[in-house]
Amino acid sequence: MNRAPKEFIDSLLFVSAAIVCVTLLNRMKGDQVIIEHDQYIEFEERPFRLVTALIRKQLGY
Repeated sequence: MNRAPKEFIDSLLFVSAAIVCVTLLNRMKGDQVIIEHDQYIEFEERPFRLVTALIRKQLGY
């Protein structure tokens, strides 16, 4: 979902939210991702771990 409509909907519902954008490729080397499946899964989980760590820090856990 585009950022502006999502922020508008969240503000109507009084929901605090953040958007994390991640890129898995270097366009200077091409536009295809050629990595192992395990590495892809690790990259996919990194933003979640980062956001989880930030939330835990903010909550004092």
